[in-house]
Amino acid sequence: MAAHLETWSKEEIRAVIRFSNAKSLNPTEIHKELQIVYGEHVISRTQVYRWCNLFEAGHSDLTDRIVFDELGYRKVSTRWVPKQLTDNHKEQRLDICRELLRRSKSSRRVHGHTANTGGDFLGYDVNFLDSIITGDETGLHHCTPETKQDSMTWKHPSSPVAKKFKVMRSAKKIMGTVFWDSRGVLLFETLQPGETINAARYCQTLDKLREAIRRKRPGQLTNGVILQHDNATPHTARVTQGWLEKYGWEILPHPPHSRDLEPSDYHLFGPLKRELAGKRFDDDEELVDHVRKWLQNLDGSFF
Repeated sequence: MAAHLETWSKEEIRAVIRFSNAKSLNPTEIHKELQIVYGEHVISRTQVYRWCNLFEAGHSDLTDRIVFDELGYRKVSTRWVPKQLTDNHKEQRLDICRELLRRSKSSRRVHGHTANTGGDFLGYDVNFLDSIITGDETGLHHCTPETKQDSMTWKHPSSPVAKKFKVMRSAKKIMGTVFWDSRGVLLFETLQPGETINAARYCQTLDKLREAIRRKRPGQLTNGVILQHDNATPHTARVTQGWLEKYGWEILPHPPHSRDLEPSDYHLFGPLKRELAGKRFDDDEELVDHVRKWLQNLDGSFF
């Protein structure tokens, strides 16, 4: 008896099935012939029946293909979103954004400062934009890998394939807090190892912020401070609310689950993370110094 053929392709087997089916052999006979030549595990009898039915229906293609054009389907990955917003959340976002826009439009900026719109407009906010101070926390890693977009380069078709080492984000990190306004950074501080942000700790940060405002923005404490921060528990705790009421700071309303409306998130922390991408820091002090210098060197037009 001749030895079985050891190498073959799916297309070859299907071609044999098509040929045998054209000779009027039934699927069982075709399956037996295939096992004699290619071995008993060449293809299942069910598959032989399937291909015979396809060929009899006029099918002639021997290759597998993903069906997507006829059905309109394509394979995609799900998109991560922070939180599914309810209709109530969306209404809050819209109402708050409209109110902030109204307050912004009711005052106009002149040479970097705000002035009223002529004196006959009721309800305008003098120095509204310049009075806003925003702040948030972010994790600062000892090693931050580059994003795919940051590592993209132009290349000619004949250029060698660009390569980079796979780098995992370092588990070592520190928490940094930044407060800033339309003129620049007011305060940057980090937590000590093992320290967490609670209401009492946040009030200590606000004490430092108040002192920074006194030194860097003379007169603003008297004219009024408008603070923008999110609804994190340390920010909304009774202790924190008491501190804010004591000094008469206004809190801008912030809709729940809306980090995309946080100025620090969408304007400051992105460039900061890109600045850290691809860099390694041996200790916390080196990382903090680098971030502090980067913040200090930001041009006024950035804000």
